[in-house]
Amino acid sequence: MAGKKPALGKGIDAILPGLPADDSIDSLEKAAQEINASPAEASAPQKSPPKKEMGVSEVEVDLNLIDINPNNPREDFDEEALAELAESIQSYGVIQSLTVRRVGERYELVAGERRLRASKLAGLDTVPVHIVEGDDAKTREMALVENIQREDLNAIEIALGFQDLMEVCHLSQEQLADRVGKKRSTVTNYLRLMRLPISIQASIRSRKISMGHARALLTLEDASQQEAIAAQIVEHGLSVRAVEQLVKELVASRDEEGKQKEGVAKRTDQQVADHVLAMQKELNELLGWGVQVKSGSNGSGRVVISYRTEGERRELMEKLQRLK
Repeated sequence: MAGKKPALGKGIDAILPGLPADDSIDSLEKAAQEINASPAEASAPQKSPPKKEMGVSEVEVDLNLIDINPNNPREDFDEEALAELAESIQSYGVIQSLTVRRVGERYELVAGERRLRASKLAGLDTVPVHIVEGDDAKTREMALVENIQREDLNAIEIALGFQDLMEVCHLSQEQLADRVGKKRSTVTNYLRLMRLPISIQASIRSRKISMGHARALLTLEDASQQEAIAAQIVEHGLSVRAVEQLVKELVASRDEEGKQKEGVAKRTDQQVADHVLAMQKELNELLGWGVQVKSGSNGSGRVVISYRTEGERRELMEKLQRLK
């Protein structure tokens, strides 16, 4: 039996072998805090010390020369968490180097925006970086994969990352799932979030609505119903189970209403058909002639009186004149 795919996926190391996985940053920072640093070492440095012990070649780059990648799917940063990381960096330096690429005389960030922001807060002049080579598409792919693997992204950021990665790399959902080491159903569930109204997506970004809530809302087809329930989730703190039950009741009510409308339509059609047949029978008896009555839409219809010869036409005209 095939083994289960790893939960965190293949990550940026699948594109750049040898780079440490970015999701290890927090554990590295925590480990660094346990080091018995001397008072001099614990003071806030202006330069981040090189990490030769990690076995990775690094260079120091001026912070002011690093530009944030505009294609980074991550948009929300926890200010409190950034402040904590900045405090750690002041004491122990940047444990995990950033990844950049050269663009003219400057550098464009590929991975590590959180560390870059925290380093600026910490007052560093330079940071350790890995310099990689690659065109726009390749570096954008690296940035997307690196961000998707982070554990602190909200569901909408992940969905946007998946969507962008599919577009940039021309991937199917199956190929994307393999690329990031996720189940296809997981990828599909995230991508479905993009169908929700913008207001609900905003609540997911702010973590007022969870992924479980969102999946329940997607069962509904009516956007106004989705937004109404989303408002209740935010206002009353409804659990996922409560939302699932509420949606189930709405769907059952919708299906019952649909059946009732269908029944009314069938009865109406039958009534129209009965009236048409009665009218056709009455005209046939009145004229003593073959008459067809055909119904149309919105109460319209046609009466068709056929004749085959000139003699039948004259006979029909005589019958009609006698009806005056």
